[in-house]
Amino acid sequence: METIKIPFTGINRSIDEGISTDGQCMELINARIKNGSIEPIGQPVFLANFEIQVDRLFYHSIVHKYIALTASGDVYSLNEDYSISEKLSTDLNNTKKVEFLGNIACFFTEEAILYAIYSKSAYIYLGKAPDLPEIQINKEIKIKEETPDRSFDGSFVESRPENYVLICATGYYDKLMSSLNKESFYPGHSVLIRYAFRLSNGEYIKHSEVILVEHPTRVNQDWGANFYFNGPPFNVRISDSCTFYAFGMKLTYKIPSLDLNLWEDIIVGIDVFASSVKTYKSDAFKHNGTPYSEYPVYNPLDPDEWENLIPSIHQFYKVAEFNLQGEQTFYLDDISKDNLAIQQEISDDQYTNNTYSSQVSYIYNSRLHIANIIESFFKGYNTGFKMFGDYGNKVTATIYTYINTINGETVVKNMTQINYPYINPYLTYPDYRAKKMIFIVQVDGKTLRKDFHLKKHQYLNLAYYQTPRTDSSAEGETFYKATYISVKDFPEGVDDILVEREPYIERPNVLKVSSLNNPLYFPADQTYQPSNGEIVGLCANTTALSQGQFGQYPLYVFSKDGIFAMSVGTNSVAYAAQTPVTRDTCINAKSVVGIDKAVLFASKRGLMMITENNSTQISQDLDGYLPSCITSSPIISKIAGIASMINSLSSVVFNEYLSEAELGYNYQANEVLVANKNYNYSYLYNLSSGTWSKLNEDIHSFVIKYPECYAIINNSLYDMQNDHRSITNILLLSRPIKMGSNSHKRIIQTALRGIVKRAMSDLYLRGEPVMFRGESLNIFSDIGLYILGSNDAEHFTLISGKESIVDIRDLVTKMNKSKAFKFFMIALAGGVRTDVSLNYMEFVASEAFENRLR
Repeated sequence: METIKIPFTGINRSIDEGISTDGQCMELINARIKNGSIEPIGQPVFLANFEIQVDRLFYHSIVHKYIALTASGDVYSLNEDYSISEKLSTDLNNTKKVEFLGNIACFFTEEAILYAIYSKSAYIYLGKAPDLPEIQINKEIKIKEETPDRSFDGSFVESRPENYVLICATGYYDKLMSSLNKESFYPGHSVLIRYAFRLSNGEYIKHSEVILVEHPTRVNQDWGANFYFNGPPFNVRISDSCTFYAFGMKLTYKIPSLDLNLWEDIIVGIDVFASSVKTYKSDAFKHNGTPYSEYPVYNPLDPDEWENLIPSIHQFYKVAEFNLQGEQTFYLDDISKDNLAIQQEISDDQYTNNTYSSQVSYIYNSRLHIANIIESFFKGYNTGFKMFGDYGNKVTATIYTYINTINGETVVKNMTQINYPYINPYLTYPDYRAKKMIFIVQVDGKTLRKDFHLKKHQYLNLAYYQTPRTDSSAEGETFYKATYISVKDFPEGVDDILVEREPYIERPNVLKVSSLNNPLYFPADQTYQPSNGEIVGLCANTTALSQGQFGQYPLYVFSKDGIFAMSVGTNSVAYAAQTPVTRDTCINAKSVVGIDKAVLFASKRGLMMITENNSTQISQDLDGYLPSCITSSPIISKIAGIASMINSLSSVVFNEYLSEAELGYNYQANEVLVANKNYNYSYLYNLSSGTWSKLNEDIHSFVIKYPECYAIINNSLYDMQNDHRSITNILLLSRPIKMGSNSHKRIIQTALRGIVKRAMSDLYLRGEPVMFRGESLNIFSDIGLYILGSNDAEHFTLISGKESIVDIRDLVTKMNKSKAFKFFMIALAGGVRTDVSLNYMEFVASEAFENRLR
């Protein structure tokens, strides 16, 4: 006879039954390996029942609220006691995921990202980023004149060069125009205007179209009959004296009605920017096309010069500001060249009018990360093309914009209001790839159509159409302006052949990062393509990739062709570089979870752990087929039934279970939970011991509330960490035990060494019985220890066992010289107190040939 000690090592299915290590388990349910022994796991602690059918629950830590997504698609706000606070807007129905940045909640739907803000004890629904309001621009014309203190009579002029008066006029014009500038008057007839939302961090979004403001109407002024220079920017009249004139246009702005107070934590105002258009040039005086003098004077632009002028303007300076109530809070009085140049300049529009939806989202470093995105193109400016003046009626127009993308030609359709009969001569679309606009207007029972071919702006991210400048004369007056587009002159056409086509583009391999603390704006320069593969997950890690990168806190990007680490950049650059980590690929986005100094994810090889720049499989023990002995031996199912765990026996291999599983992290126990809501059991990996076990819990989903580990089970919320003494049903089924050889053996006696106590009266503290939290005797089950034998490691029969064990330290079976078997199995089923441990199995056995007659 020989006494054999066998310690337990957790679940293992990676080795053939015939050569598995003694002490490995085929099932270990509601228990873990800790400090070399088996420790029962307390049942999850009940926290609350939900009044609604909750599918997903997200915790908003800064406001101590929950967002609940129901099975029917509704969205609720819950209090910290899990009672319903309010039902949120139906616009949020069918939300897939919720992210929180400060007091802002970002809801991800199939079509877009929608926003809500928590304020004054409630969530206020905001929706998409607001549309830019229409601004009214009013014009005021002013002409200043000055007569020198000396006379420019004929004899004086005749004794001077012919351009002498013009040279004087240039100086006087500069003087007069400087005076006008200080009164907010721009030189000449034309000004370009653009305005946009200003965010809390100073960035701009939702840039307006570039608006060409002109004054084409006649200026009523008696110029006289004798001109040395005729027309803007200045005029000179000579009679007995010489009078110099300067022409200026002042713009004032008004937002008729606006109430965006709900956005004040994100958007702080609306800024207006201007860029003066010079309709003249500094040049030598010309006579009949031949330079007459080397002295500089102002001459009007030629038509071809005007055509190239507007597209060359790209610097816009702040001249006015409005708050979110539409009240003007700033106006630049002095718009002289030197003062205008030192004002704040608006940045170029980086597709801020486009909208995004995404399959992957993550909050890291106070920025919202979205990946695997769908970018919907801007429909067009909803305010139409502005007309300035008291004339013009609004009519409905359908505008089709054609855009060349990497996926081919896209057509977006916009229903908007335009002015009739004239529209602005400068048409723009905020994407330089746009190639054509088609206007369809229904007027007087007719369908009018006009095609406008767009050009790429040489400096800004926009495409434009500009009508050529014409010189118009009326009653002796000449002025220079762009020709307004007359809608009534559009030719008749049809609309039924035009359709919207692919108004969005899928970008599965793109990662976009928002600006700091502002989930509304995704700068174009914060766009990354780590690889050519589809991105399925994002997760941050607190372990450096190498000694030289310590403290860089890289972000891991999980794509279908590998995993990449994004090292943090400096200043406004979110990420400076991307480094391949492993060729393993993530097969399940829900499996990506960050733990202390590591990140876990599911791959085809199993559950993987990334630490530093290494990817290691941690589920090797679960690789392999399910034990066939469970289906081949009915006695095993009967023993599992004692602990009510027949439905908790594994029904699929681990990798199949993992393909749709969700991961949770129990920080206190340093354990990873793997749950697939389609099965009645969950897996558990203890990071301290590196061993696997299971829970007989059908976990629907996890709730991220670090450091707690909460889960939704049967529409109730539970804390997966039970720190209280309790009794839990466990099931231990060992792998076939060989005891060192493949020969036949008989077991004389078996002992499960450890502490096995289950009754409440068994535990005393200072002479007083210790009661258990919320439990009573009627939920306790008797524990049984069973020994099974087999000759083929598949078909097992019961050898001996012991049940109804109370108030003992070890489980020891009776002396029983069994029939000889090659393989044995230990089965332990029933209630065990969670503050005890099961140390090891001890067998008194002998080989069968020792008792043969010689």
